Amino acid sequence: MNFRYDARHDRIYTGMCVVSFALQDIAESDGGFACIPGSHKSDFGLDAEDRKELFAFGGPLVRNVAAAKGAAIIFTETLAHGANVWQADEPRYGLFYKYNDRAAIYHCQEHRRPSAEALAMMTEAQRCYFNTAWQSFGPEGRHTNDVAEFGSGAG
Repeated sequence: MNFRYDARHDRIYTGMCVVSFALQDIAESDGGFACIPGSHKSDFGLDAEDRKELFAFGGPLVRNVAAAKGAAIIFTETLAHGANVWQADEPRYGLFYKYNDRAAIYHCQEHRRPSAEALAMMTEAQRCYFNTAWQSFGPEGRHTNDVAEFGSGAG
């Protein structure tokens, strides 16, 4: 159910939606976000050789997405997507917001958390951004994500 994509009566129903905000102008030739447009709607299987050719970076189906600074790229996780090698001279910057079903916590989060030293330099509100993703509306008795779970009281 979490990985669904369905369109009925002019409405889209998806269990996993991502919004990527561009923090700089991105040309198609810069690399970065790449996808196979329409792949989230495909019900057709491919043999291994065709899949390798069609889905290869630089292949006939993969497209890099150009975006102006401040633009939002909205896509479902069921879209075949990834990142091509970044070609621009400046570093790549962007924000990714994932809107998933509460049962869709499937990535280990520990390696994405800042060090104890970095957490100690943050305010309580800033540390909240690194809390563990919640299932079923958060810990018992606390239904908002405004109490830091890590680095609290560090000094």
